[in-house]
Amino acid sequence: MNTKILGIDYGKKRIGLAMSMPGVSFALAYKILEMGPAGVFGLIETIKEIIGQEQITSIVLGLPKQLDNNIGLAGREVIQFADELKKNIGIPLVLWDERFTSKQAEVLLRDVNMSHKDKRQQVNVTAAQVMLQSYLDAQASQALADKPAQDEPLEDN
Repeated sequence: MNTKILGIDYGKKRIGLAMSMPGVSFALAYKILEMGPAGVFGLIETIKEIIGQEQITSIVLGLPKQLDNNIGLAGREVIQFADELKKNIGIPLVLWDERFTSKQAEVLLRDVNMSHKDKRQQVNVTAAQVMLQSYLDAQASQALADKPAQDEPLEDN
């Protein structure tokens, strides 16, 4: 399948983007977007441009959930953003649990040689990468589970 997926870690100030490439089973950090004066609508226009330029076939948007699996204020904001985004794009959009992705991103960046400010900005794109990788891994596991078992040929040794 020739899919190219855009992972989005939505934040009030910064939006992290990650991408999967066709035929590759891992997520790559892509870009950090700043929430500009045009707000969500400007962000949606930028995402639409990226969809066209990069030939994106679907979007995975991180949904922050609480530990008890409920949707809090941040989750409701993401759902509102998802609803607006869906109205403006012609490709599938999946909401994906992003619990702990920012913490995982911080751990991954802890030993990287860059300033504290740069690390703070990099957390969003790394969190998007972690979240998209989680989605890709789940899809791969599901595909393996759905495959019928096949007999392995015996080797003569």
